[in-house]
Amino acid sequence: MSPTRSTLLTLLLGLCSACVPTLYPLYQPADLVYEPGIAGKWKGEDEPGDDYWSFTGQARDDLVLTVYEDGEQSHFNARVLVLDGIKFLDLEPFPLEDSGSEFYRGHFVPTHTFYRLGVERDRLILSGLDLNWLEEALRKREVEIDFHQINKNLLLITSPTEALQRMALKAVDSGGFSDEAVLIRNGE
Repeated sequence: MSPTRSTLLTLLLGLCSACVPTLYPLYQPADLVYEPGIAGKWKGEDEPGDDYWSFTGQARDDLVLTVYEDGEQSHFNARVLVLDGIKFLDLEPFPLEDSGSEFYRGHFVPTHTFYRLGVERDRLILSGLDLNWLEEALRKREVEIDFHQINKNLLLITSPTEALQRMALKAVDSGGFSDEAVLIRNGE
């Protein structure tokens, strides 16, 4: 494998390191769009294994992402939205239904993550919010959001949607998204 190309696992880990969870979604219902080009199976370039992402759904509020990784499946509500002409993907994991008791499941708070999105024919391009950029922007008071620093590597954004949208657009304008992860349709 070429050193410039990553496996899906590496791509996922890179995106996950750019995961900045939020309590609220990045979208309002009017921001949602249906992106027909996202439907299908996506793999990392030169991905040798059985790991992949699959998007299914027929409407702007009916998109599901299933991540197949190491023989496990994870399901997310996925929403494509447009802000000022820029596409984003908002992900929210399905509720825990099969894990532990109802009491146990009640201790988990669903969060959202969002990514800048590009769909180019047979390429899906994702870029997550860069945590280093966000911390620096907060320190310099360049963005105004409410958050809770859970630990050194995890910040939870608690601002409502309107503030998230302002922050996301500021991040676009000032290089606040991480390196792109590229997935190829059907692994080709």
